[in-house]
Amino acid sequence: MLLQAISSNGRESERGASVMDSTKLKYFISAAQNLNFSEVARNYYVSQPTISHQIGLLEHELGVELFTRQGTKLQLTGEGEFFYPIARKIVDEMQDATLDITRYKQGKMGKVSVFVAETCRVAHQRVIAEFSRQNPGILVDTIIASTPTHAETIISGDYDICFTLEQLVKGSGKFECLATHQDRLCLVLPDSIPLPEDPNDFTFLNNIPFIDLHPSSSSFLHHDSQLIFQKRGHVPFLGNRYNRMDEVLLSVVAGLGYAILPESIINYNHFRNIKYLQLDDGGYSVDYVAAWRKEKRSGAVEAFVSIIKNVYA
Repeated sequence: MLLQAISSNGRESERGASVMDSTKLKYFISAAQNLNFSEVARNYYVSQPTISHQIGLLEHELGVELFTRQGTKLQLTGEGEFFYPIARKIVDEMQDATLDITRYKQGKMGKVSVFVAETCRVAHQRVIAEFSRQNPGILVDTIIASTPTHAETIISGDYDICFTLEQLVKGSGKFECLATHQDRLCLVLPDSIPLPEDPNDFTFLNNIPFIDLHPSSSSFLHHDSQLIFQKRGHVPFLGNRYNRMDEVLLSVVAGLGYAILPESIINYNHFRNIKYLQLDDGGYSVDYVAAWRKEKRSGAVEAFVSIIKNVYA
């Protein structure tokens, strides 16, 4: 019944309201997030009965109950949980369509979707600065990766351009690539801790907490860090763990311990009260690329690729 109602998008109900009325969908999304109609009413500056009525209309149009109600308490039904991501997608697409039409009317047409690994922000900025100067009317929709990233995420995603590890896209057969930079791992310390004379001697770290990046956030960094410790016979004393490299770096800045991080993360943030030592282990450097899909591309994407080639060729 729910899927039948959704598929009837654009038809008018008996009360004259479209099933995909964006206002009702926005009310539903907010109610699903807050589980309180009064909170939704405050957020949208309408009365609580208005919210209840609109949600009731949506339930009638869909032919299902989206919430169970016990006094002022709400709980999503199974149908409500199923419909929630659908509603969000519809609202997002409607908002994107409105933006695209507005940009079209203003003569600002085109869009490029870009994925940027956390360690590639400088490489990305070099390109986007020149691209935006030459193409001020094209929207660049950028996602900075601060969550676990796997090859499947990039290959199966809807990104036109990716700034990422070479090994994530190389060999997929779906991308053309151009090298942007090489990154090395560094031992990062609070400024109060002196650097060792021998970079292979980690004994001075025995009583200092190690600030770690969660393995799920970068299996490559976690693996290489373990190899670095093993090579030096060091067993780190784990202090704190984060899922973002910049949070790891901030913990070092706060004096909470030391870390092993890519040099690009350190240089991007420009903190003064830390010091770092580049680890000259030959196996711990990684190559990064700008990659774009081989299939037919829009004019906006072609323009972006042209800038990449001008900057990095």
